[in-house]
This record gives sequence, structure tokens and C-alpha cells, in this order.
Amino acid sequence: MILTLRWGVAIALIVAGVLKSVDPQAASHALLYLVRGVLTGHQTLWLVSLVASVEVAVGLALAIWPRSRLPVAALLALLAAFTAVQIRLAGFADAPSCGCFGSLTSGGSGREEAVAGIARNIGLGAVAFMTATWTKRRGTTPRLDGGAS
Repeated sequence: MILTLRWGVAIALIVAGVLKSVDPQAASHALLYLVRGVLTGHQTLWLVSLVASVEVAVGLALAIWPRSRLPVAALLALLAAFTAVQIRLAGFADAPSCGCFGSLTSGGSGREEAVAGIARNIGLGAVAFMTATWTKRRGTTPRLDGGAS
């Protein structure tokens, strides 16, 4: 069951990364909205493509090495960054869609999507953290001296 949860998180990351790669416009627009005057449209498209590639790589790492903690650490760092962006977007009444899943998420209010994204990221992070700690504990063997090997 734990591996199934981890693979579910991996699939969510891979799908989100692929959808952002196929249609980076919504995420680029949200990023441009947040960094007005700092980055150009072309630069935000490049950054969204880079983030999407990292997202797919972390998702693949979670799927390929399901018992390793390193992909979970990368996932938690990625989710922390995504959540920071979502919190910032939630602070604006006229915020654009986050583009987290490409143009699939550009249907409603940007603020509502940001709040839903915060909840989703916290949930995904909690599942990933629990699977990492549970997998590690389950893989240990108690020793007679009270320690674990």
C-alpha cells in the first residue's frame, strides 16, 4: 500500500510536469504576474520548462527508487517552492490560474485554484513524508540489544 501511495504521488508529478511542458502558457502567465518587471515572457517560459523537467525527474526518481529518501527530499523541496508560489497567488484577488497542470487548471478563479493547490501540495507532501518514514521503519530489523539494524 505504501508503494502504491508513493507511485500515486510520482504519477501526479509526472503528469503535471508533462502537461506544463506541453502547454507552459498558463504557468508562465502566473509567474510573469508574480515577478512583474523582473523577468520577461520568454524567460518565464524557459523557467517553466525547466521546472516541468525537474518535476518529471523527481516523479521518475520516486517511481524508480521507491524506497529511497532522496527523491522524497527533492519532492518536499519542490512542493515547498510550489506552495510558496501558491500562497503568493492566493494573496491577490485577481490572480491568474497557476497553470500547475497546464491549461487544465485554468478554468476558475486563480485565488481559488491557489488555495486548492496549497491543500494539494500539503497533502502530497504529507503522503510522501509518511511513506518515507514508514518504509524506513518497516525495513529495519530489531536487534537483541534494543537497537535496529
